[in-house]
Amino acid sequence: RSARSRTLARSFNVALHEISIENNNLIRHIASPLLTAWLLLKQRPRVIYLQYSFLLLIVIAGYKLLRLGRCVVVCDCHTKALRRTAPGPLNWVFWPLKKLSFRFADVTIVSNAGMLGDIRRLHANFYILPDKIPEIVFNKTSPRAESYCVYISSFAVDEPSREIFDVAAALNPAEKLYWTGRIPKGFRIPPDKPDSLIFTGYLEDDEYHNLIGNADCLLALTTEENCLQCGGYEALAVGVPMILSDTNALRDYFGTAAIYTNHQPQHIALALQQAISDKQLLSAEVARITSRRKAEFERLYEKVTSAVDRKRAERVGGDKA
Repeated sequence: RSARSRTLARSFNVALHEISIENNNLIRHIASPLLTAWLLLKQRPRVIYLQYSFLLLIVIAGYKLLRLGRCVVVCDCHTKALRRTAPGPLNWVFWPLKKLSFRFADVTIVSNAGMLGDIRRLHANFYILPDKIPEIVFNKTSPRAESYCVYISSFAVDEPSREIFDVAAALNPAEKLYWTGRIPKGFRIPPDKPDSLIFTGYLEDDEYHNLIGNADCLLALTTEENCLQCGGYEALAVGVPMILSDTNALRDYFGTAAIYTNHQPQHIALALQQAISDKQLLSAEVARITSRRKAEFERLYEKVTSAVDRKRAERVGGDKA
């Protein structure tokens, strides 16, 4: 499941199919390709958009061969999958296969300029397209006596985890910190967890949007240099100040709408307190950056759709199915 894929599917006005098999990697790697192949053969699409993974592109390459090349493949490349290699000698086989699979992509997309070096190693016809700022509806509550911030998390490997317990301990007890996301098996919550740190678990969209839309600030952290996080886009969508990891990609995109921090707990805590105290000023910057990024998305979106249309005319002719 990917918020970016869902947003782009709506933008491109294409059907979205998600195959999600969790908690069993062996079954996922066997069943997902089979289900994907069945879906392709059943629907016989002429234009396919995919969130890149090695196995998924291999399956679609097979479908494209069956169609004698008469389909267009648009590959949206995310940081981790794009950079992934195989360990040791296995990479001598994996990397040539990965490069070969990209021959079956007609158009590739990356989210920011920091990924250009990675995509150039694999494909020539690429475009930059950041996430579209989502449309989020939420119920605005009346002013509260207490402050709270939200750590937007999916418990991914690039997200700091243990540091957040120290962050909560450094905050004023009246300042609540909500930690979102389904808690994975094996994740240990220390018995001395501060009462001000509250795990939400998985939330339905309405409940989640109400939580972030009424927060004083949102916290989204990553150790990946060229990762533009969904939490940042969501902060723009609801007009809430944000604290982000201090990376070039995040600074370039979010600019003065965010406070940037390293991952030392005391620095994160200071950034949260600054965001709460400067909320009014930061909210104005959020609105200004949001307007600029919406206009930028429309301009870059037109470039991508024009490229797809040209490829469709070459490969499929006038049929737009």
